[in-house]
Amino acid sequence: MSRRTQALDPFQEFIIVLIKLCLNVPFQDLAYCFLVSVATVSQIFWLWITATDYRLCQLVYWPERENLWKTMHMCFKYAFGNKVTVTMDCFEIFIEKPTNLLARAQTFSFYKHYNTIKVFLGITLQESISFVSEAWGGRASDKFLTENCGFLNKLLSGDMVMADGGFTISESVGLKQAELAISGFIKGKAKLDPIGVEKI
Repeated sequence: MSRRTQALDPFQEFIIVLIKLCLNVPFQDLAYCFLVSVATVSQIFWLWITATDYRLCQLVYWPERENLWKTMHMCFKYAFGNKVTVTMDCFEIFIEKPTNLLARAQTFSFYKHYNTIKVFLGITLQESISFVSEAWGGRASDKFLTENCGFLNKLLSGDMVMADGGFTISESVGLKQAELAISGFIKGKAKLDPIGVEKI
């Protein structure tokens, strides 16, 4: 098969990006399917990711405390008052094993037993994403990531943050004069109730 000399149209480029994001198909396979070079596919992917990040990062912002209070669901107000600012969690994404030994060590997740990258998320009780960290190697613990990603700098005195039991950061949160609440989800409960939350 001969390679195409003309560039792919925007729709084809978009399809390449979706396939890569959803299925993590290797660049070499995508290049073969679309009759272009591996370098072209790689360049297309990173250009789209950069442009998407530029557009979507504007949707991730830390709202004013007063706005959070005004729009908080009554069930949360009843259970916690106006204190809860954000829930937090980390998620891991599987990656191919890096050829570089240092990168391989930094991305090896002892929890997943695989090479991953880890990202910290903060989500308001109104279900909007309020904080996204940069990606870290999977070896980083949730505690380390939380303390070093800039999230704690967003907290104000009197705030309460919710997390699961993996976040042993009560002291770090306390230094910001905020509270950490550990949710009952870790106990296998189907839903969260005020009794199922332990304030630290």
